[in-house]
Amino acid sequence: MKEIASGYSPNKFTIKKGVPVKWVIDAQAPYSCASSLVVSSLKIQKTLKAGENVIEFTPKETGKIPFSCSMGMYTGAFTVVDDSSAGQAGNSSVDAANITTTQGVASAAAGTCGSGGSGSTGGGCGGCGGGGKPVVPAEGKVEIAPVSDTAKVDEQVIKTSYTLNDDMQPNTFTVKVGQPVKFAVDVKENGQGCMSTVALPGLSDDVFQLIAGKKIEMVFTPSKKGVYQITCAMGVPRGTITVE
Repeated sequence: MKEIASGYSPNKFTIKKGVPVKWVIDAQAPYSCASSLVVSSLKIQKTLKAGENVIEFTPKETGKIPFSCSMGMYTGAFTVVDDSSAGQAGNSSVDAANITTTQGVASAAAGTCGSGGSGSTGGGCGGCGGGGKPVVPAEGKVEIAPVSDTAKVDEQVIKTSYTLNDDMQPNTFTVKVGQPVKFAVDVKENGQGCMSTVALPGLSDDVFQLIAGKKIEMVFTPSKKGVYQITCAMGVPRGTITVE
């Protein structure tokens, strides 16, 4: 399946009960609302990174397994059937997973999410208050500063600023694992909608409101290497922090 700025393609699948499923998702719009994927019945909430993402599960009951973006605007579903009836469902089979695709792109209503009503290359979560503009990666600098006069480990300071039009600029950072980080946000305008908050899932439990004139500082020490998203409280991506 492809994740694009206008939803998921294809977005309908027929699978067999009791047969393991390997769901391979090619995320082509990692900064769009669609990249925040939720499968409530399987207790899965995943922020899709650019490129290949894999989710594995085994359906235990027949019926529907719906999935959507975190805002519920882009949707899709797996239809789980018994082995005896699987041969009657769907159109074209997809490799060894015995998955049958039946439909195309799931798109949100105009002006609600993702494309901001343009129906094309959005990604700023227009209906969520993101301005409907695509997020373009902009690499930020890492400053090194001592945590205190007696500290043996320096703190990595990454700075960004927020405006309603441009969101977070810069929005892409690279830091070192095991070394303290201070993520500082200079908020120049009040945020709107769900994008009026900032969070760093996997790095910090804090969520801050974007209020004009406020200086936000989130301090954490990354313990694992990987790519982490800068998001709003709803999980919509707006940038990345790579831990090396």
